[in-house]
Amino acid sequence: MMHRSSFSGRSAWRTRLGIAALVLAPLWLVPALIPQWVEGWEGWGVSAAIRFALGTIALGFLTNHFRFGVLLYGAATLVELLLAYAGGLAMATPAVWLAGLAPAAVTVFFAQRLWISLGD
Repeated sequence: MMHRSSFSGRSAWRTRLGIAALVLAPLWLVPALIPQWVEGWEGWGVSAAIRFALGTIALGFLTNHFRFGVLLYGAATLVELLLAYAGGLAMATPAVWLAGLAPAAVTVFFAQRLWISLGD
């Protein structure tokens, strides 16, 4: 029987890309699109709240360390807030795209590690 960690070639990359897509869509892409649907600072606030809540829960579940999730997503939200405050509403949407990607990428990494370890 072949383990998931021993996959080679295209199947490993397909699996990793699939996991990345499943994690990035709800944790980064959908919240980043909310400010385009909801005008003003309310859209940014809703986006930040959804990303913080979903990201903290997902990362806490994957790592079994919810404090890490709160700290990582809290720091990303703070960076977003500082970028948006410094640049005004015009900078709020790019801040959502930029600051939200780093913690989502960390969550993707832990999701992929969990998938690989399930095969061992």
